[in-house]
Amino acid sequence: MSASRAFIVSDTSILLSFVCANKHDLLIKFAGPNPIYLPQVVVNEMGRKLSQPQFRDAHGRWMRLLSSKYFSILEETADLLPIVRGFAGYAFSYQGGKAKNLGEFMCLAHCLQEQERGRKVAMLVDDGDAREIARKRSVHHFGSEQVLLRAVQQGHIKNRADAKSIWEQLRRFDTHVPFEDTALNSPTVYSSARPSSPPPHGN
Repeated sequence: MSASRAFIVSDTSILLSFVCANKHDLLIKFAGPNPIYLPQVVVNEMGRKLSQPQFRDAHGRWMRLLSSKYFSILEETADLLPIVRGFAGYAFSYQGGKAKNLGEFMCLAHCLQEQERGRKVAMLVDDGDAREIARKRSVHHFGSEQVLLRAVQQGHIKNRADAKSIWEQLRRFDTHVPFEDTALNSPTVYSSARPSSPPPHGN
């Protein structure tokens, strides 16, 4: 995937955990020269989440990031609804911007729209159902584990101990498998690490 042409869009949960853990720099490094695009519904969801006590400490950090060059908000246009209904069903509605899985659905809709325009796309998402929908529609997708593996390959994470520390910080803000059940637990990941140009080909 050409870094200069990549369209990378993020869902709420992966963004929230990296921002709250103060590890958002790894998402930014993953994206390389590309901004991370955010559907407006994801921005809205972030606002609601960051008003909750367990996430509130990251609110100021998020507001600074949102106004930086690293993130770009996507407009929600009427032509996205038929795309969403193509995989979510005709009965789908926005429900005042709070429909279940709305963030994931809008991320995928934006990816499919840009893919149709000839752009290389990638989706940052941890939700298993959303990843499966993306896979079926040939949309590259990366979860928290893949972001950290990429950081190891780029030399931003030096060893297993550092990776485990970061993983445990992410687990404070989202549901993840134990570190021992990830590819990050393997010593060979660190012995074969080498700098590389982001982002890689997805699943």
